[in-house]
Amino acid sequence: MNTSQFYKSLVPLLIAFFFATVSSYLLNKYSILISPFWWISIIFYTFIFLVLNIVYNLKHTAEAFSQLLLATLIIKLVLALILVLIMRVTIKDAAFNFSMHFLIHYVLFSIFEMRYLLKLIKFKTTHKL
Repeated sequence: MNTSQFYKSLVPLLIAFFFATVSSYLLNKYSILISPFWWISIIFYTFIFLVLNIVYNLKHTAEAFSQLLLATLIIKLVLALILVLIMRVTIKDAAFNFSMHFLIHYVLFSIFEMRYLLKLIKFKTTHKL
């Protein structure tokens, strides 16, 4: 992966980061779902998105790519479950509020990750990498 491809892969990440931050700000300001720990889930998903983008760009065959997608989905869900359980134990009173922020961030980052993956698959099939 060259640097221009890497920077192009950061655009969906930055967009997801922006929308997740705005959604948490709006939830904290205009609803009862106030969570002082909303930034933890944004950092979590940003790190996961970044690592997965690098891994996705390293695979070149369609068979390996489809298996990789399934494996990364399972790993991402397990890591998300572990983080939610850790937060449930540490912040008992505000765990539900954190979970709502976490769920919204999951949806936003997943949307932009799928958008990026569709472009990547299209690029790889047209260029036969």
